[in-house]
Formats: sequence, structure tokens, C-alpha cells
Amino acid sequence: MLSVSDVAERWDVSPAAVRTRILTGELRALRFGRLYRIAWEDVLACEVGAGSPGDPRERTALLTIAKLGHIAGVSGRTVHRWIAAGLPVRRIGANVRINPYDAGDWIADRFGWQRDTSDLLRGRRT
Repeated sequence: MLSVSDVAERWDVSPAAVRTRILTGELRALRFGRLYRIAWEDVLACEVGAGSPGDPRERTALLTIAKLGHIAGVSGRTVHRWIAAGLPVRRIGANVRINPYDAGDWIADRFGWQRDTSDLLRGRRT
């Protein structure tokens, strides 16, 4: 079970945004006193485009468009072009997020990128 902070970190949003989704019923959660706990299945259910809950690659923090652009050394506009060309994304309400594993696989397939994709997972630029 995840905390509100865990989900906020994964989605790169504020904890208040996660609590809002819980209170509006968009995200299922169990309440223990003042604390909420969220199952992975419920987190992934909120992500349009998410894969299987059993896949451990799905449990990594997601990247924003700006962060992926920074790590890959391209502009946000280029990342938007990649999305239009088929880069897999997750939609969480109006937010667009990218799984670093999906990004690494897609970029490698599309452009023959031979760099270590672990940099995408660590969230740093090479």
C-alpha cells in the first residue's frame, strides 16, 4: 500500500493534488484515521495508458515532459513530437507522464539509441 506522498512522488504532483483525486472519488483509497493508503492497482487504474499491475517496471516514478527532455538532451517541444509519433504516455487527468522504461525502449527502437537507459531511471542527464 502506498501513501499519498508515494503517489505524489510517482506522478510528480503535490500531495494535495493526490488528496483531491481521493476526495473526488477519482482515486480509490483506504482511510486510517487521517491517513490514506492506496493500492498499486488503484494508482495504475487512474493512469490512462498504464500497463499491467503485475509488471515491476510499472512501479517506477514517472517523468514529466520537461524532465524527459532534460535527461534526453532535447527540448520539450521535441518530446511533444515524440508523443505525437507514438511515445507511450500515461494520462493522469490533464497531466501527461512517461514511464522511463517505456521511454528508453521507444527511443532505442525509434532512433537506435545505444546509451544506458538507466540514466532515465535515475532521472539524470548523461
